[in-house]
Amino acid sequence: MKRRTLKKRIYHIISDAVDHVYFDADTKDSEQSIEQLLALYDTTIEEINDYRHLTDQQSAKAHFKGVKERFNAQVTKIVS
Repeated sequence: MKRRTLKKRIYHIISDAVDHVYFDADTKDSEQSIEQLLALYDTTIEEINDYRHLTDQQSAKAHFKGVKERFNAQVTKIVS
């Protein structure tokens, strides 16, 4: 997956999660959850940009895959 595509997907997932938290009446502490999601977005984008320190294409793909998996797990934890 390309870096640009991953950043777009991260952005769309975060925006959907914020909408879900904001409009869901069952969510407790929606402001705190939204702050956590925005902080997660910032740290994830920083992790994606760290690909410059990698040496080859294979390690970049593995790096992006790991970032994506951690991101998805954390979003699920925050939204649930």
